[in-house]
Amino acid sequence: MRNILLLLFILLFRLLPAQIEFGAYSPEQELIVKALDSSLVVVCQEYVIKSKDPKDTTLYGAKGQRYFGRSFALGIVSDSSIWVNQEIFTPWENDTSFDSFQQDFVPVLSNLSARHVYSTKFIPIQNRACQSNAQADSLLRNARLTRICSCEAGNTPIKRIENTNDSTGWVVMIHSLNDMNICDTCKFQVSVFQASPKFSDGGTIYNTPQMKHVLGGGYFVPVYSTGKVEFRFAGIIRKLITYYVKPIPAISQCFSEKDTLMEKSSDIDESSGKKKKEKKNK
Repeated sequence: MRNILLLLFILLFRLLPAQIEFGAYSPEQELIVKALDSSLVVVCQEYVIKSKDPKDTTLYGAKGQRYFGRSFALGIVSDSSIWVNQEIFTPWENDTSFDSFQQDFVPVLSNLSARHVYSTKFIPIQNRACQSNAQADSLLRNARLTRICSCEAGNTPIKRIENTNDSTGWVVMIHSLNDMNICDTCKFQVSVFQASPKFSDGGTIYNTPQMKHVLGGGYFVPVYSTGKVEFRFAGIIRKLITYYVKPIPAISQCFSEKDTLMEKSSDIDESSGKKKKEKKNK
């Protein structure tokens, strides 16, 4: 009887339209939020500046802060990595306060941290060397995505689907009423709605709700099996004029079966966080 009820619920889940409301979820939206919320993190990358004069090694912040500037982005935890838009590692590019310093100073990345979307506490994280090669790096660059290989965030990873096909999935958008640079501990709102992006036509998402201060979003597709439904991470939400889905590239095909997407701790120099030099095969 229980299995019959569950299958009926899954059928309803497929047929019911999504409600685009803030703070009021339909049953299927609530199911998605509960399934994914432990995989969603807020990533914060800070930077400082230093003089172009090689004799001056001082690192400068701004207005008494430990950083000169910073940027925030939504990260999605999948396969021991935090997947995030690559712009997170160039926070000065959209920081107008750096413009007047460019002639005499250069930016330097400093503290990297993350917090759960429902938490207010940022946890320092170390960006360790991910398993990589030229082909995988090229695919990620083209998708304008990057991976932070770190386990310090302590969140539950979600499985992913690479090069997803056209299908109806779910968009989860994280946004706030406040600018994070003003209030980095403010609560977020989560909007969940169905979308059917056509990737042959740019993956555009139509009929998105009105949102202020959008941190980012993810695209997730349901995978059904007998008696249960799981959601897989399939893409990152980006915006030009409108929002669109950028699918996760097929980087798994770039590695052999024995490779993993995160370097083993024994392959990392703990003092520097860099990958140790590989020994040549005899």
